[in-house]
Amino acid sequence: MCFDGKTQALAKRLKKDILDKVDNVDQAREMIDEHKRQANSQVARMAELYFENSGKFGIERQLAQVWSHQLTKLSALREAIVMVLKEYLETQERAEVAALQFEPSGVSA
Repeated sequence: MCFDGKTQALAKRLKKDILDKVDNVDQAREMIDEHKRQANSQVARMAELYFENSGKFGIERQLAQVWSHQLTKLSALREAIVMVLKEYLETQERAEVAALQFEPSGVSA
């Protein structure tokens, strides 16, 4: 399994826990932006938490399949977190567009 496939497996496994930590779309966007700008971002800290507690989160097998270097494992975790956040944003944006399409266009009774 390639790095992307392993990252996707981690994202799938951690999705619920990640989304439980996100309050809204704005927070998800800020987390992604912060991750791009800062090494010690919330995403990086979450990745370290998942790495240190892999047994608690049930991701030992997925992490074992990522190359043996700790930095590679942390990178895969960070990418998995960002992947989940981006999917969440896309889902929310699609829901907003769908809601706008079905909104009555100011027709009064």
